Amino acid sequence: DPPQNCNRFPPGRYEPLWYFDSSRQCIIPNAGYHNGLVDDDKLHASVRSDFVSEVASSDDLHRSFALKEFETSRELVCSISDTNGEACFLSFHVEAVNVIRAYLYLDHQILRFFPEDIINILPQYFIDSNENVKFVQSKEAQSLVADMKKKLVDEPFDAFYRKYSMFAK
Repeated sequence: DPPQNCNRFPPGRYEPLWYFDSSRQCIIPNAGYHNGLVDDDKLHASVRSDFVSEVASSDDLHRSFALKEFETSRELVCSISDTNGEACFLSFHVEAVNVIRAYLYLDHQILRFFPEDIINILPQYFIDSNENVKFVQSKEAQSLVADMKKKLVDEPFDAFYRKYSMFAK
């Protein structure tokens, strides 16, 4: 289960920015994550001390691998994590049947994700191969975009866009 401090709205109230805050708190918890309610550095020092005692009797090579694995497990992943472009996250914000938005987190940046971005934006972040170029130009990609348009609806935004955009139809 996701950590308790970022998997549900605060009890008894609606917070419009909660979606962004929860992604900033934690997407993939690290070993020993305690809902952000304790000083993780102090906890980490204590757990690391116990861990080092356990592997102290191991040979040097085993110990170095074990310590590296432990350090890696300490790093939680959130929307502002430095993943060196190796990860992207799609966050769905569902407020009502007619208000479903998605946001793409990538390289410390966030953008409102629209179905057309599968064709227009995502290819910039993936290997430029013949297979990927063919997919972007395929009927399958067009069909995927059309299906997503039916599900990612935001009627208030659409009304705003139609009224004020020079690109609206």
